[in-house]
Amino acid sequence: MGHRGTGWTDSSGTRHLRWSVPTADQTVQQWIDAQSDVGTSLRQAIREAVAAHGITDLPNQPVHQQPRRGRPRGSRTRTPKPTTAPTPAATSGQAPRHPAAPAPMPADLIDEDGRVDMNALMMAATRR
Repeated sequence: MGHRGTGWTDSSGTRHLRWSVPTADQTVQQWIDAQSDVGTSLRQAIREAVAAHGITDLPNQPVHQQPRRGRPRGSRTRTPKPTTAPTPAATSGQAPRHPAAPAPMPADLIDEDGRVDMNALMMAATRR
């Protein structure tokens, strides 16, 4: 199933291939430089590729996206930590209690413009 012009076979039956690597492909260049026996390393890499992908033309193989690793997108937002100690209701699993709405201002402390009469408020506070 070989292509014409892809190497030659010597009298011992060994197939000789000639190939090139672009100088811009630094990853492959570094890998080649790290091998003590490039021929044996290439055969091992080919065997691993066949085990993983079968006998196929790798450059024309469809790309299958791997599942994402780590935290899902958008999970960088954190819930702010409370600035006060938790209430007993919050730690007991009960719904938190909201503070009661302020009591309405007594009518005798409101002036004719609808504002609090500070003099009347001070007098009421001293009476208590």
